[in-house]
Amino acid sequence: MDESLSCFSTFQQILSVALLTAVAVQLFYLLFFYIRLVVYKPKIFYASQPPVSIVICARNESENLMNHIPMIMEQNYPLFEVIVVNDSSWDDSEDILKALQVRYPSLKVVKLNEDLHRMSGKKFALTMGIKATSHERLLLTDADCSPISNDWITNMIYKIKEDEVVLGVSLMAREKGVCKNFFRFESVHTAANYCSLALGGLPYMGVGRNLSYTKQKFFSVGGFRRHMHITGGDDDLFINEIAPKSTFVVRPDVEAQTTSHSPEKLSEWWEQKRRHLNTSGLYKLKHKLALGIEPLSWWLMWGTALFLVVLRTPALLVITIVAFRYLLLYGIFIAIGRKWKVLDAVWVMPLWELVLNIAKPAVLLSNMISKPKRWM
Repeated sequence: MDESLSCFSTFQQILSVALLTAVAVQLFYLLFFYIRLVVYKPKIFYASQPPVSIVICARNESENLMNHIPMIMEQNYPLFEVIVVNDSSWDDSEDILKALQVRYPSLKVVKLNEDLHRMSGKKFALTMGIKATSHERLLLTDADCSPISNDWITNMIYKIKEDEVVLGVSLMAREKGVCKNFFRFESVHTAANYCSLALGGLPYMGVGRNLSYTKQKFFSVGGFRRHMHITGGDDDLFINEIAPKSTFVVRPDVEAQTTSHSPEKLSEWWEQKRRHLNTSGLYKLKHKLALGIEPLSWWLMWGTALFLVVLRTPALLVITIVAFRYLLLYGIFIAIGRKWKVLDAVWVMPLWELVLNIAKPAVLLSNMISKPKRWM
């Protein structure tokens, strides 16, 4: 009897150590990476305003082009151009762009027709757009995105060195609906993740909805040549490739952000996540570890905590350990939410974090069964 109790106690001790280890890993991510976004205060300095080429790829985006191009063309910036790549659209995008060119003569349009001799997808369209630019400094966004501020370009480009890569933030707009709120939270979580890791010296991705680098940087690695066959990756795989020899600047402040409407259906968001996670398997090992250890420690934390409660370990002790982690997490993301004006998306973070940590393995499993759809 005493021996069985001793074994039982030893098992509890092992689980307790595992719980403390998992929580320690969680606290490391919060206090070494995420906290940087809370204390980060960019120095506003507008002396450097190099000419900028804004590149936008669009396929069947006539309504978005009509709504968002004027907001980009009317930015408060001394010298910039906008190149829209009309990638084989079959809606009235061509007519909309012609009308916009009458209103904005400096708007450039690159028209791509369907061609059996090229691989379809955004990477080819983006490459053609970059080749058509006149300036060295590039600023990328999507047709369904709009800048929050008229000084978006200025806030993205200020005080950067010639070859620096600028990681901007692009969040989902605030819209009614439970799913919409989750999509908005997921965009906040993703941005907080890649921005904080970049501030911590581990840049691994950006988002094509708000990203800046130079033409020299793009062509120095052959553009997207190494991963042209992969669906997606025009932002994360490219950043992964150039990271070792690049200096990164993070622009998380609100005036440098862009925004877009969230997917209308859960299935659309699902496909977006499938395309994104399909590329993560090609990340460098250190990035895979950095992105994999945190969610694994979350599962370990909850698994061991539940086991300890079932084994009648003092519940107050277990709850205190887990609750401390959540209080710190909640405090940091509330602070980020205030800075980014997205408090509506982080109030219920513990719930959405649970949903997200369940959804990601499900998406990975889905990708093992079938490949995600190409960019349309």
